[in-house]
Amino acid sequence: MSEENQSTTFLESLLNNMWLLLILGVGVYFVSYIFWGWAEIILIKGIPAEIKDLFTK
Repeated sequence: MSEENQSTTFLESLLNNMWLLLILGVGVYFVSYIFWGWAEIILIKGIPAEIKDLFTK
């Protein structure tokens, strides 16, 4: 069979494209760290009132 008659699957064409792999690799890490940062900010507990009063007086 010749190479021209064979169809390539989506996964095969994805793995053959190095620029798309680079963009996906950087994008996955970027998005995961953004969500990780948001989760850290959301889960920070507030300063207790007693400690806040010590520093604001």
